[in-house]
Amino acid sequence: MTLAKLLQYLDQNTSYGVLSGTPDETLARSRRAPHDGPLLDQIVCCIADGNQCVDAGSAVLRAESITALGPIRLRYMKDDAPVDSFRMVERIIHTIDSAFNDEALHEKRR
Repeated sequence: MTLAKLLQYLDQNTSYGVLSGTPDETLARSRRAPHDGPLLDQIVCCIADGNQCVDAGSAVLRAESITALGPIRLRYMKDDAPVDSFRMVERIIHTIDSAFNDEALHEKRR
């Protein structure tokens, strides 16, 4: 799966509006955001960086994508963290897992 396909899947299967333009435009916007910028930008950057993506056409893997979100997840598991942010991170992680499951099922049918 490519980063573009994963971002499109996240956009279509969550209510967070992951895409802002094309997947490449979304990645560029997220990389320009400050390190402590919006959570969604942090998530996109972590997934891209965890998979060493140069652009949205780069391949991403399930384990690398989910592992890359570990530090964000831990930050929002703290008692004083916003509950909505924790729910967002959890939903994104579950949706990433679903994206790879759907892709595997699609490949089996071929």
